[in-house]
Amino acid sequence: MRIEGDYTFSASRELVWSLLHDPVVLKQSLPGCDEFDQTATSDYVAGLHIQRGPCKGQYRGQIKLVDYEFHGRCEFALEGEGPEGPITATGTLSLAEQEGITTAQYAGDVNFAGQTAVASPRMLRTTANALIRQFFEAFERQVRIQTGVHTTTLSEELPRRGHADSVDAQNAAAKIEQDQRTVRLVIALIAFLFLTFSGALMILLSLARWGKRKIEHGTTIIVQSKEPENGTID
Repeated sequence: MRIEGDYTFSASRELVWSLLHDPVVLKQSLPGCDEFDQTATSDYVAGLHIQRGPCKGQYRGQIKLVDYEFHGRCEFALEGEGPEGPITATGTLSLAEQEGITTAQYAGDVNFAGQTAVASPRMLRTTANALIRQFFEAFERQVRIQTGVHTTTLSEELPRRGHADSVDAQNAAAKIEQDQRTVRLVIALIAFLFLTFSGALMILLSLARWGKRKIEHGTTIIVQSKEPENGTID
């Protein structure tokens, strides 16, 4: 079965290329991916659980990158096992950048075994294209995250964990910011309660002083009314 298409990103070719070689980013982007590890410079092991279409089931396989041009193009080969038996695939991926927009073009051939192989080619292609679209949409979110924090120049070798570390650093920064907001909220709440209590206490003290003055004034009037006029006694 032949599959081909393209997807564009608002990022440099170098950044897109490096993220396409980052196991952490790929694991977060592939639909149903529960395993994606780099076993060698250009070798990966992946596990997927597809939940839709005629390809439904658990898949596990090895991906090998061959004959690649750094930042530009690579060929890949996949060998794995699915619920119906072996699955193989070969393909190419190329990147082209123009005015800060990178276009990823892909093409490949996928071969299934068992009942999956006799399913409608149209259904298989529709399912595959839907999964690829999900991958690129999730991958684009990772690109957007990186364009906000990634400014370093990439070295001429396959990147491994550098960008994953950037994602982790951003997540840590977001957590710190959230904690700071929580602390500020707690401090504001304590200050509000303190001011409210202080205000109520001041009102009570004022009322107490006013009441005391009233009582003292009333007592003075009563005492004065009982005193004899001109100090004479009959």
